[in-house]
Amino acid sequence: TTAGPDGSVDVGDGWFAAEPNVTITATPVPGSGFGGWAGDVPAGNTNDNPLVLVMDRPRSVTANFTVSPHYVSLAGRHVWPFTSWTTAATNIQAAVDAAADGGTVLVSNGTYVLRSPVVVASGVAVRSFRGAGSTTVDGNRATRCFHISHSNALVSGFTIVRGRTVQSGGGAFIDGRGTLEGCTGNDNAATNFGGGVYCRGEGAVLNCTISGNRSSYGGGVQCEGGGVVTGCTVSGNAALYGAGIRCKQGGAVQGCTINNNVASSGGGGIEFVDAGTAVNCTISGNAGPYGGGVYCFNGGTVQSCTINGNTASYGGGVQCEQAGVLLNCTVIGNQATYGGGVRCLQGGLVQNCTISNNTAYAGGGAELSYDGTVANSAVVGNMATRYAGGIYCFYGGAVQNCTISRNAATNYAGGLFCESGGAVLNAIIYFNTASNQANSSESGAGMSYSYSCSVPLLAGVGNIAANPMFIDATRDFRLQSASPCIDAGRNMTWMTDA
Repeated sequence: TTAGPDGSVDVGDGWFAAEPNVTITATPVPGSGFGGWAGDVPAGNTNDNPLVLVMDRPRSVTANFTVSPHYVSLAGRHVWPFTSWTTAATNIQAAVDAAADGGTVLVSNGTYVLRSPVVVASGVAVRSFRGAGSTTVDGNRATRCFHISHSNALVSGFTIVRGRTVQSGGGAFIDGRGTLEGCTGNDNAATNFGGGVYCRGEGAVLNCTISGNRSSYGGGVQCEGGGVVTGCTVSGNAALYGAGIRCKQGGAVQGCTINNNVASSGGGGIEFVDAGTAVNCTISGNAGPYGGGVYCFNGGTVQSCTINGNTASYGGGVQCEQAGVLLNCTVIGNQATYGGGVRCLQGGLVQNCTISNNTAYAGGGAELSYDGTVANSAVVGNMATRYAGGIYCFYGGAVQNCTISRNAATNYAGGLFCESGGAVLNAIIYFNTASNQANSSESGAGMSYSYSCSVPLLAGVGNIAANPMFIDATRDFRLQSASPCIDAGRNMTWMTDA
């Protein structure tokens, strides 16, 4: 005989005389229930307890147990182990402490005001009975609301409000492991990191709404050394750095809507430091001095995202500083003083992107300052109130295989302006407008142009000035079959069918 977890049997292994009946009783531990017999048990007797067996042959029998939920209700009688609504705990922590690994705590409707955090340090699922709209956990501006630190721990379906800490994670602290799911977090605050949620290591924040929180770093969510934020709406948060989400040395943001967050010193929507990824996100209406939508500092990858309507002093949509990669993104309708759509400072790569209808004093579409690359991208319909409506190269930067068209500048260089550097290769710079030098202009020395199409003809090898023959010069910038630009560029190592 054997017993599964959470119970015991009163008959042990051994030899029994043939034919006489043997009676076996299964006893669950408090908080568990009997879940039936398995093994050499007659089909009609698997749920009998006690079980009576005829010992006509050797038998192997296992008692299974189920873990009964532990209940929490403001109207409960608070009788341990809280396994019915009548005897329910009146506070969440008591029920969590009564539950074993794999157990569930169900929390009834109401507002649960805390004096200390709810600590979930075992593999327990803590669920509201009717969802976040009915069940609130209130830190009362005195304590963090949840501390989660087990790989199988789950907190699901709560509204988490007024959490406070002088450390990190005002609403919830996911300490290396655990999941926060289907929750709404607002009006939480932390002095250091993660006003709404701080996620360290392998934690996950899934399908949550995180709004109106604040901290120094990561007003809504801070991920550090890992962590996943998936399917969340992160809005209206505030911080010095990374008002919506901040990822340091790792972290993945997937399928999220990040809007209307405001940073006073760094990135408004998402800020990456050293590493981290954002994929399939909508990042809009955020503001910060550097990277209104996204700020990548020394790393970070943003892929297949829509970045629109953000504002900054530098890099209205995105700022990449020293490193950072922007792939397959749409950057539209952002605004900055320098780099309305994108700004690369001392590094960064923008590839396979559409950069359109952005506005800046200089570099309406993009600014490349000291280094950075824009490749395989369409830079169209952007505006500079001074110069460089499309792209501004300042003391460096590379423009490769780009179409720069229908951009405008109030003064000069509607398409491209290179100042004391910049390398342009395989580019089409045509149909831009400005008071002077509509397509391109330069200042200083050190710039180069090759295998590019613009008028007037650019100095350098392989350049042409003929009309590129777009399918529609106002909106469809693919080339007609007779275009002089086809097969007129220089092959590069990444081209497979050039």
